[in-house]
Amino acid sequence: MREPAILACYYDCPSEPLTFTCDDGYVISNYEVCDASEDCPDGSDEFGCSVFTCENGEKIPLNEQCDGKQDCLAGSDELGCPMFTCDNGQEVRLNKECDGTPDCDDGSDEMGCPDYAEPTCPE
Repeated sequence: MREPAILACYYDCPSEPLTFTCDDGYVISNYEVCDASEDCPDGSDEFGCSVFTCENGEKIPLNEQCDGKQDCLAGSDELGCPMFTCDNGQEVRLNKECDGTPDCDDGSDEMGCPDYAEPTCPE
């Protein structure tokens, strides 16, 4: 059983920049950083990013692997994903555990999860 914890996260805070400045000075949207597509002319928006390589060689952001949605043409990003075994024996994707939504018929994927604080912006 996990120890309870209180976690805080930050989101949509006005002080956060909505743009990314490439190493060559070109400016793009933050949403284009680490999306497995070079949007900066020098490719600096993809430096240091984690990617998953599909069976056909296509690259997708690593966070799109095992997300329950087929992003690779042949669906190779959804093969061999880790599973969570519910108390009743049902299996759901591991990333569904403690996501705030009961996915197991018995709700066991949400039992013993940490408490989350309401997201706040820094002052």
